[in-house]
Amino acid sequence: ALNDCVTQTLFDEKITRAEDLTRLNCSNAGVKSLEGLGKFFALTEINLSENALVNIDELGKLGRLEILLLNKNAIQS
Repeated sequence: ALNDCVTQTLFDEKITRAEDLTRLNCSNAGVKSLEGLGKFFALTEINLSENALVNIDELGKLGRLEILLLNKNAIQS
């Protein structure tokens, strides 16, 4: 589900390079894993509210992150 959301965002915003993705809205998208999100290191804003996330360790790779929305998830780690 994360891959689908990222792919759609890249298409909608006409982004061709990972470093050009700075904002991502994947709320209520059925996201269960954040695996691979770390390659989008330029992200400054992410909305992952209302998903099925348990582990958010991958977010530690995003050093530029300023805004993070995680409401209504089942985060354990």
